[in-house]
Amino acid sequence: MIRAKALIMVFFVGLVLSSPARGERLYLKENAVVEGENIFFRDLVKGPVPKNLGDILLGSSPFPGETREIGLDQIQTRLQSQVARGSEAVELEGPKTIKVERASRTLEVEELMAIVESELGSKVCPNCTEVLVEEVINAKPVVLPKGPLEYFVSVGNGLGPKGQVPVSITFVQGERFRKKVGLVLKVMLMGNVVVAKRPIQKGRVIGVEDIEVIAGNLVDYPKDVVQDPKALLGKATKRALSQGEPFRANMLEASTLVKRGGQVWVVLENAHLKVTTLGVAWENGGEGDTIRVVTSDTKKLLYARVVARDTVVVEF
Repeated sequence: MIRAKALIMVFFVGLVLSSPARGERLYLKENAVVEGENIFFRDLVKGPVPKNLGDILLGSSPFPGETREIGLDQIQTRLQSQVARGSEAVELEGPKTIKVERASRTLEVEELMAIVESELGSKVCPNCTEVLVEEVINAKPVVLPKGPLEYFVSVGNGLGPKGQVPVSITFVQGERFRKKVGLVLKVMLMGNVVVAKRPIQKGRVIGVEDIEVIAGNLVDYPKDVVQDPKALLGKATKRALSQGEPFRANMLEASTLVKRGGQVWVVLENAHLKVTTLGVAWENGGEGDTIRVVTSDTKKLLYARVVARDTVVVEF
């Protein structure tokens, strides 16, 4: 089909030096691709256009993937509204309607993965050494406008089944363009895991010779798996562990540092004075526990805090 073309005369004023000579024609495009949020007259013309004509604003550009049509009558009206009367004539030749598209680019799924990976660590697993995106579930490429873009990543609360995390990315360009993309990620949360270096009996007080730190995907471990070996030292196991079994917080308890009926050192102290005497514990206690003790010399009952093996402190 041959498209109908129209020839119109547009009159300008105040453009004596920069307007085309009388009778010169400007040829309009049938299809135009523009960058940015606005459509200017220069975007619709084939070849060079004087700056003071080319900078005339014709409207807002469509979003990527969409189109907008601009008619010759609309162009004529807009140009005439920007100038006064009395200028030389300018001829416009082209289709009655121009189809306008926004210059765009496609962001592939791999690029979306790279964006969210850089943001996930501090938001999903602060204790992880690395957070890796294993898979983006039901993801599709995203069409975005060309040019500089800002983006903001928002991560949902908590970790779903099988390491799934809901994430949204909001892309921003200029004043008008906002696009929010929702994703579901399957992630690997890489971090330290403390495991038994050898078989451990129930009630054993854990020492450095009993533990080993390995790297693992925390998604595959219970939520209370121990990552810091310092949290284990001096604690006692509530049950036996096999070699290679990870330590969990609920498997441990404070080891008994003071035994009921045993002799203890009682340290009485304040900011200015410190006195140490012997006493007898009336109950068992682990580090940090408050227990009852009786001093051997005065036979006075005191409440003291266990600080070390056979040592308690009374603050006064």
